[in-house]
Amino acid sequence: MPRQIWGSLAALGALLVTSTAAAPDPSSGSAAFARGDFDAAYAADAAALATTPNDPAANLGAATIALYHNDLDAATRYLARATATSTDDPRAQRIAATIARRRADTELVAGAVLPARIPFVVEDPLPLIVVEVNGRKGLFIVDTGAGATTLDPDFAAEVGVTLTAAGSGIFAGGLRATVQRGTAATVQAGGVTMRDVEVMGLPTRQVPFFGERKPDGVIGTRFFTHFLTTFDYVNGALILRPRSDSAAFERAAGPNSVPMLWVGDHFLFARGRINDGPEGWLNVDTGLAGAGLMPSKDAVADSHITLDEAHAGEGMGGGGMVRVVPFTAAVTVGGRRIDGVQGSFTPEGDQFGIFPFAVRGAVSHGYFRTCALTFDFAAMRLVMQ
Repeated sequence: MPRQIWGSLAALGALLVTSTAAAPDPSSGSAAFARGDFDAAYAADAAALATTPNDPAANLGAATIALYHNDLDAATRYLARATATSTDDPRAQRIAATIARRRADTELVAGAVLPARIPFVVEDPLPLIVVEVNGRKGLFIVDTGAGATTLDPDFAAEVGVTLTAAGSGIFAGGLRATVQRGTAATVQAGGVTMRDVEVMGLPTRQVPFFGERKPDGVIGTRFFTHFLTTFDYVNGALILRPRSDSAAFERAAGPNSVPMLWVGDHFLFARGRINDGPEGWLNVDTGLAGAGLMPSKDAVADSHITLDEAHAGEGMGGGGMVRVVPFTAAVTVGGRRIDGVQGSFTPEGDQFGIFPFAVRGAVSHGYFRTCALTFDFAAMRLVMQ
């Protein structure tokens, strides 16, 4: 029986990952940037700009960090300075494309009735909700490991969405798979309707671990960014509130509100720790079915993870079958420590090398399962209640 690791969908939406996840490598403060110390990297860029305001490398570095914090206005200002003499730098073009995509995404929602509460059809091994595409209902996995809304190719044909080849993505175990792209006239969930929505194509109906239910697709981060979005695992629902509720929500959030980064088109990050290892960035990929953690190779080594080789097996990821070794570990994000979190390690490779900074792994469903998990894209905070 394959292990349930589809959710490292981590990169399901990452087609052409070099132009989405791999943001420009800033030359100023590059060592700090590479280790994920963005405060130090930004300070180095700011120091360079104090003497040379149009320094392209420092401006691109600062623009990248501003994008990670979803400060589009600041990113635009730095980008303008970086391209004052030339717009040919591919790094600058990638930043410009990300800014444009995020601004355009905010215009997709039509007549949303908020707050919207969309019940989970099932909660484990991953939540499924009902989503309508072009007026036809389907079952969709709820997963921040995906970017654009994703359709199974057969479901896409059934609802009249034409898919064409659109490059490849990197998935669990570092495997690469072809992805497709199309446009849905409408995508509706609860009282929310989006029009002319870019969608991806991957064979989600092949996912084996929902029994007789065959997921027709995945609803991903690019949908969630429009709202103050809560995965209420405790009460079994996806809750969508207006982003304008952010300030009041954060005042009541309590101690488990932590900073969140948004990298590329959909990758979310929070600081965390595995066992007694060093703190670092964890990709918040909620689609790791049957587990709560997928560590990087470095994290396995320096966080004293004991792998259960006797129970190693195969798992199904978005790119195909990979070897998976189980283990348990303590995971801490903010002040929330959970012991005995089930983990999956793919020794032949991982997907974290697509990022230009050090990533400790992915934290997922098994860790968040006992809380209401909110993504606040206005304050750029992750809240666990």
